[in-house]
Amino acid sequence: MNTFQPLPKALSCGIIEDNGRILFRVFQDEHGINRVETPCVLVLSGESITAKLKAKLSEILENNVEIGEPIAEFFYNAGSRKKKNLIPCVVFKIQTFGRIEVRKKSEFRWLRIEETKDMRKTKESEWLNRFMRK
Repeated sequence: MNTFQPLPKALSCGIIEDNGRILFRVFQDEHGINRVETPCVLVLSGESITAKLKAKLSEILENNVEIGEPIAEFFYNAGSRKKKNLIPCVVFKIQTFGRIEVRKKSEFRWLRIEETKDMRKTKESEWLNRFMRK
């Protein structure tokens, strides 16, 4: 018997920038394909969009971070190709204090956004393709 899973109300993403480069997680998926993604979280109804993103960022960075203003908004398909469930995708500029220290340095790399143009993105980071066209 399938149980009901609540649908997310939004996708919250963050861009951590330093000297024109952005912090990306670069990894190999289960099919052996190199993928790239930014920190992002699916937010359920009743949860704070910024608090959940800040909690995710505290797992990645050792610094104190502050969620800045939204810099872009797109739509994200939280459903499947057949059954679309479009929800807002809000991209925030993340402000850090002091030198940026990443916890898992082997997973994360500083890249210019142009360098990720030909790299495959995760489903949650497909908004980057539209962001690069701006």
